[in-house]
This record gives sequence, C-alpha cells and structure tokens, in this order.
Amino acid sequence: MASLNKYVSDPSRSGLATSMFSVVSNLGVALIPGYLGGLFAGGGEAGLTCVGIVELLAFILSFFI
Repeated sequence: MASLNKYVSDPSRSGLATSMFSVVSNLGVALIPGYLGGLFAGGGEAGLTCVGIVELLAFILSFFI
C-alpha cells in the first residue's frame, strides 16, 4: 500500500488511493468465496476462468490509477 503513494500524481489524493486499495482487497476476500465458491466445486475450471478474468481486469485497470 505504501507504494501507491508514488503512483498518485496529487499527494492529497494518495490517502484516497490507499484506502480504496484496502477496500477493494477486503471486498474480494468477502465476495469471491461467497459468490464464486460454487464454481470451484465441480472441477474448478469455471471458477479459475472467472477469477482469472477478474485478475486480468484488475491488472489492466492498475495502469489507469
């Protein structure tokens, strides 16, 4: 999280970026097992595909923060 401060152009917004990182991390931990847990029961390919797409989207969006 501390490295986020380097990537925010306006220092006054670094606190918001850091707090949103924490919120999104906690939402992932709360929502992925509850909503996608059933996709891992029958072999896991569908679950891994969904999580892989979410990870790819997060990777692409990281360049725009």
